[in-house]
Amino acid sequence: MNQYHYIDDQGNISDPLPLAALQKIGLPPATKVLLEGSKQWTTLEQASQGGAVVFPVAPAAVPPASPPPTPPTPATATIKLNCQSCNTEKSMIPTKVGKFGGVVKFIGWLIVIPSVLGVVICIISAFMVAGQPGDSQADQVGKGGAEVLFFFFAGVSLVGGLIGWILISKKKVFKCSVCGSIKDRD
Repeated sequence: MNQYHYIDDQGNISDPLPLAALQKIGLPPATKVLLEGSKQWTTLEQASQGGAVVFPVAPAAVPPASPPPTPPTPATATIKLNCQSCNTEKSMIPTKVGKFGGVVKFIGWLIVIPSVLGVVICIISAFMVAGQPGDSQADQVGKGGAEVLFFFFAGVSLVGGLIGWILISKKKVFKCSVCGSIKDRD
């Protein structure tokens, strides 16, 4: 299968991609493409039709003045997989995406924020009630009941916050940089 390079808007030459992947990206038909191993540039339209129009070879990129980058260590190395949806080599990169859509994430935030505030207010209130003076047995029973009630509401808020946190959490996936296809990392 033929692989092509193309020149992006900044003048950079891309990694080799199959012709079908270049067409899926949505490049204009006048985009200059180069068949891998060839020295003749052609337009995407001509490459799609099997013809060739010769353009001058693109100038070589000027190397940066900085020292060459150090090779990645195993901790920082990124694994790239081949995309099975668009048959592009090494286009799937590790990333994180939300487990749920935008509306569910918004609802999750609406649950998390009040839950955290509820836990904080309940705990502060329980300690304030415990610090109040009370001499009679009825006062002691009332304070004990209020403390239990505050800790019960704090627990309920904690459970609500956990549910909200699950709604806004993200999952680790491999995502194709060409077609956007997603594959679980687990």
